[in-house]
Amino acid sequence: MYKYLCFILLPAQLYATNYYLASNGSDAASGTSITSAWKSIHQLNLNFKNIRSGDSILFRRGDVFYGSIVVQQSGTEGNPVVIGAYGYGSKPIVTGFTIIDNWEIKSKGVWQAIVPAAKPAVNLVVKDNMIQQVGRYPNANAPNGGYMVYNAVGGSREKQGIASITSENIFTQNWSGAEVVIKKKRWDIERDTVTAQDGNTITYRQPYKGNIYPGIKGFGFFFQRHPRTLDQPGEWFFDAKSHCLQMYFGIATPHTSIIKISTVDTLINIGSHTNIVVTNLAFEGANEAAIYSNYSSNCTTSFCDFNFMGRDAVTNWQTSNALVEHCTVSNALGSGIFIRNSGSGGYNQSTVKYCQVKNICLFAGMEVTGDASGRTGIAAMGGNGVNILYNRADSCGYAGIEWQGNDVLLYGNVISNCLRVRDDGGGIYSYAGNGSNPKSYHNRIIRKNLVFNCKGNSDGTNKKDPSARGIYCDEGNSDIVIDSNSIAWCSGAAIYCNSVTDIVVKENTTFENGMAFSFQRFENAKPLRNINISSNYFYPYTAAYANSQLDKPDLNFENDIKAIGSIDNNFYLLDAGPSPFSFTTMKTGNKEYKQFSASFNDWQVQLGFDKNSAGRFVNKNLLRFEYNDTAVPKLILLKKKYKNLKGMLYADKITLPAFTSVLLVAADQ
Repeated sequence: MYKYLCFILLPAQLYATNYYLASNGSDAASGTSITSAWKSIHQLNLNFKNIRSGDSILFRRGDVFYGSIVVQQSGTEGNPVVIGAYGYGSKPIVTGFTIIDNWEIKSKGVWQAIVPAAKPAVNLVVKDNMIQQVGRYPNANAPNGGYMVYNAVGGSREKQGIASITSENIFTQNWSGAEVVIKKKRWDIERDTVTAQDGNTITYRQPYKGNIYPGIKGFGFFFQRHPRTLDQPGEWFFDAKSHCLQMYFGIATPHTSIIKISTVDTLINIGSHTNIVVTNLAFEGANEAAIYSNYSSNCTTSFCDFNFMGRDAVTNWQTSNALVEHCTVSNALGSGIFIRNSGSGGYNQSTVKYCQVKNICLFAGMEVTGDASGRTGIAAMGGNGVNILYNRADSCGYAGIEWQGNDVLLYGNVISNCLRVRDDGGGIYSYAGNGSNPKSYHNRIIRKNLVFNCKGNSDGTNKKDPSARGIYCDEGNSDIVIDSNSIAWCSGAAIYCNSVTDIVVKENTTFENGMAFSFQRFENAKPLRNINISSNYFYPYTAAYANSQLDKPDLNFENDIKAIGSIDNNFYLLDAGPSPFSFTTMKTGNKEYKQFSASFNDWQVQLGFDKNSAGRFVNKNLLRFEYNDTAVPKLILLKKKYKNLKGMLYADKITLPAFTSVLLVAADQ
C-alpha cells in the first residue's frame, strides 16, 4: 500500500543552504559546511549576494567575530534569512570593540593612543568592563550634578540657528570647539558645539532636527569632549582629526587595564531588506546600534544579548512587523530597544516581549541629544498594533517604557528605578501631540504592569524637588484604559494625565507615591472630558487637578471639574495630615490664578465624587503592601491576621495572582 509513497518539498526548503563562520575557519573555504567555515565577517559580506531566502548564516558558539554584517538579500514570508548560531557553549559574540594597547604618555596623568578605525563621533570607551565618562567640566560628581547655572538665553530658535547662554560665573578657560550640554527642559538635554565665547557668554549651533528650545533661566549646563576636561580617572577625549584617544589615568598607567573603544557603528545593518531573523547571538561595542533596520518589514530579533552600546541595542525604524523577544540589554547609552513606525506607508505592528533592559542612558550628555525618543529602556512608537509584554526595565535615564500608536497593549511589564537623569516623565510614558485638535486614537490598554521607585532628578534645573510619575499619559492622548497596575514609591503622582480625553483608570493599586493621581489641562488644549476613575486602591490618597484655561469653555471651577467625568467606587487609605486634594485654576493670560485645597468631605459633598467610595484613616505601621512581579502565582506568609480594603480576612497567608499587588491592614486596626 506504500508503493507510490512520495515526498513533496517546497523549493525554498529544498535548496536552503547553511553558511558557517568559526574563529579558526578560513576565508578561502566555501563556508557551506562546519569543516569549511569562513573566518571573518568580511568574507561573509563579500558573499552575501549569493544568499537566498531560507538560507542560514551560523556563527560558532564560544567564538568572537569583529565587524559589521551588511545584509544584502531579503528573505520571503515563511522563509526568512536567518543569522544565528551553531555548536555548543556560550553565544557567539559579534563585537565592534578594538582593544587599545599602543599607549604613550602625553602629559601628567594623561595617556594617548592612535586608533585609526575609530569614527569621528565615537561615543563608547570601556575600561575593565565599565563604560567611561567622556571628559566633562564640571565633573558629574560636582555639586548640582556637575551643572553650572545659566541666567540668560539668546539667539535664534530656528533649526541650524546660532543661540547663546550666559553663565552666572566667568569662565577661566576658552571652550570654543567643545560640546556644551544644556538642560533646556526637565526632560530635555541638548548637545551642541560651542562656536564662540565672549566673557561668560557662549554661542553654539543648535541641532538640525528635533524640537528646539531656548532654555530656561536658572537651569544648568556643562562642557564636554575637550582635552582640558580630563582630570578624573577614565575620562577620555577623542580627536577626530588625528584619530587620537586621550585618557586620564592619574598616578596609574593603562598597562594594568583592558581598554576598548568602539570602532564599528552598526553590527548588523539590515537596511531595507525584509524577512530577516537574528537569533541566539551576543553583541557588544556598537557605537550606534547593534541591529539596525530602516523602511523594512518582518524583522525578528530573538534570544540575543546586548552589552555596551554607544546608543541603542536594537533600532527598527519604519519597520513593519518588528519583533524583539527574549533579549537582554545592559549598558546602552541611548535606548535599549527602539522601534519607530509612523503608520503611514503601511509601517505598523511592533512587538517587544520577554526582554530585560538595565542601565540605559545613565550618562548625561552621552545619550541622544534633545527630547527626541532615544533615551528610554524600551520604546515602541507609532503605527497600529503595538504590543509591549512581560518585559523588565531597570535603571533608565528617562522612561522605562515609552509608547505611541493605536491598538496598543502594555501588559505584565515591571519598571523600576527610572527617570534617573531626566525627569518630568513616567516609568511608563506616552506623548501624542498638543493643541486643541490632537489626532484621535483608539484601543490603548495599560494593564497589570508594576512601576516602582521612579524618583526623578532635579540636577541642572531651578527646582529642588524631582518630578517622576508612575504612569504618565501626556498631551493629546485619548482612549486609554489604565487597568490593574501597581505603582509604588514614585516621587510624583502614581497616575498622571496631561491634556487628555477618554481615559479609564480602574482597579489600580498605589502605595507611597507623591500623589495617587493628578490631572492637568494646558492652555489651548481640549478640556478634560470622559475621565472615569473607579475601583482603585489608593494610599496615601492625595490628588491634584489643574486647569490653565478655565474660561474656554467659560465655566466656573465647580462646573469645570464636575464635567471631567466620573470618580467613584474607590478604596482610600488616608494619612492624618493636610487635606488630600489640591486644585489650580487660571484664566487666559494668567489672570485670576487660584490654588487651594479641599478635604475628602468637600470632594464628596460639593463635587459629588466618590459618593460610593470607602475611605478611612490608617496608621502606616499597620499597613502592608505586597506585590507579585512574576508570571506565576506567589504565596506570601503573613505571620498575623490582615484584611484587604474590601474587608476580606487573611489569617496567615495570601496568594497573589501574576502581576498583581494588594494593600493589607492589620486586622486589629
